[in-house]
Order: sequence, then C-alpha cells, then structure tokens
Amino acid sequence: MSEAAEILKPMLTVLSPAEREEIVNFLAELAEEDELGELDDKYIDEINRRIGAAKNGQSDSMPHEEFMRQMKEKYG
Repeated sequence: MSEAAEILKPMLTVLSPAEREEIVNFLAELAEEDELGELDDKYIDEINRRIGAAKNGQSDSMPHEEFMRQMKEKYG
C-alpha cells in the first residue's frame, strides 16, 4: 500500500458511519470512471470503425424487426 494510503487509514477511522459511506461512494465513482476510461481507450478505434461502416452502408447489421423475427423463430 502506498504511503498516502497508509496516512489516510487512521484519519478514516475517526469519521462517522455516514462520512465513511460518503467516502466509499466517492471511491466507487472514481473506480467506475477509471473502468469507463479504460474501456474508451481499448475500444474507441473499433467503435469508430463500426460507426463508419454503418454510415457507408458496409455494416452487416439487420433491422430490429428482422432480428426479433429470427429470435422468435429460433427460441419461440
């Protein structure tokens, strides 16, 4: 654990339960933002490629209605 984290630990023990809950929520939001940032970095090129293909009519997608019809045929 980093030195900064070790310094924070005793400080956190004096917080009220409500304050600790607020800190936990704050940290959870930070973690979620980090995950979304990684996702953006990892997939942004693929997302842009698919958008470009769809705009140029090169996508192999199908209309929603056709997809639903096929799913109903296959799964009932």
